[in-house]
Amino acid sequence: MVIYLLLSLLLAASIYIIFNLFRKVERLEEANDELAEWVEGYEINLNRILTEISDIDSKHIFEDDDEVGQTFNLIKDAIKSLEDLKSRNEN
Repeated sequence: MVIYLLLSLLLAASIYIIFNLFRKVERLEEANDELAEWVEGYEINLNRILTEISDIDSKHIFEDDDEVGQTFNLIKDAIKSLEDLKSRNEN
């Protein structure tokens, strides 16, 4: 009789632990999905900005300028970093 009581308590504790862990995994998956959507939106916006800047600077006058060129290169580097991050996560 004591064995059945002990096994019942262990089963109840195990079910509770498993349920809690399952809820935490679900929350982490939701947070991961939200973060992935945010990163993708950020990448799209940066690509749009880079395209607009490239269209405005079709003669590469600003790209070669010191201050503006540095900003242009920082935007390109940020986009490349996001692309690298995305390609690492896809593998």
